[in-house]
Amino acid sequence: MMAFEIGHIKGIISDSAYKDLIIELVSIPGKIEKALKVNEKALQLAEFFQNTHNALYLGRGYLFPVALEEL
Repeated sequence: MMAFEIGHIKGIISDSAYKDLIIELVSIPGKIEKALKVNEKALQLAEFFQNTHNALYLGRGYLFPVALEEL
């Protein structure tokens, strides 16, 4: 938040971008809560796939290098 404030004061961050950043910052607790609720489903999926011998990973754009990584 300090970086946002400094950027805004120096004119590096516009008024609208500053407001958008603050709105996103305030929404973080709700996003964390949502992610924690999905955690149980992620654990169920992990258990389902844990003994899988073959998998195909797809990725494009900035996720392409991740898809190429070996386990």
